[in-house]
Amino acid sequence: MIEPVVINKSKLKKWIIRTLIGIAVFVGLYTVLAFVYYLYVTVRFSNKIPKSPIANTPQVWAHKGYHKGVTPNSLKAVQKAHESGVDGIEIDVHFDLELNRFVVSHNKPYRKHNGRLLFLEDVFKTSFKGYYWLDFKNISEDNLSAAANRAKLLINRFELKGRLFFESWHRKEISVFSNMGFQTLYWMSLEYETGSFKHFQEVFAIKSLVVKSNFVALSGNYENFLKYSTGTFEGFPIFLFTLNDKKLINKFFEDQNVKVILTDNPDCYTNHSNIQKDK
Repeated sequence: MIEPVVINKSKLKKWIIRTLIGIAVFVGLYTVLAFVYYLYVTVRFSNKIPKSPIANTPQVWAHKGYHKGVTPNSLKAVQKAHESGVDGIEIDVHFDLELNRFVVSHNKPYRKHNGRLLFLEDVFKTSFKGYYWLDFKNISEDNLSAAANRAKLLINRFELKGRLFFESWHRKEISVFSNMGFQTLYWMSLEYETGSFKHFQEVFAIKSLVVKSNFVALSGNYENFLKYSTGTFEGFPIFLFTLNDKKLINKFFEDQNVKVILTDNPDCYTNHSNIQKDK
């Protein structure tokens, strides 16, 4: 016959109390550490806000070059941008590990021009001497080192220091690239309602990444900043894409945080004579 289990109520009560105390200590310690980290990121973020990486802002640059009537991301689009006098152009690039070169193309398979690939050095050989915003499509752990070496070579060969910006939404890789000394833009996006906990989380995640990086600006779709204030990031320089309405462009011109706007509309281009060199 199985004897009934006798529960020592006094011992059980002590065990429950000790367990609850342990949980309370753990939760309390976690809360304190989380708050300390929040304060650390908040202070460090404020100290990481850079000065504008370009002079005479805001500026409106040519998205994929001046491609009205010509192929986007082409030498003709770059040349027409030069002829227009626009301050800067944005082009899409992939780094090809096998070729060890940056290929100008929005998608893969790469777009060919007159039967051949267009390489980034071909673009730099043109007469355009303004700013370049490079949308680095395929930055990855695998190509990071080789891409950095190639980028350094091109910057030195074509005297591009201070005029070249690499952009990506790949958080880890573009952060590492920024810490290698390149001018980088983190392509960020906000999704949740202002005031919600999820919005707090996404903003804090971006600020945490900035603290670990050396970004010169944040980039994003202009529609994001019709919904959210650029002040969310406390004066951090903002580069916007892609806006073709003059009235909206003028509206963003009133925002001191906005430094560059991309457009497909040549009538909206800005033209300044001074290029700020990175000393």
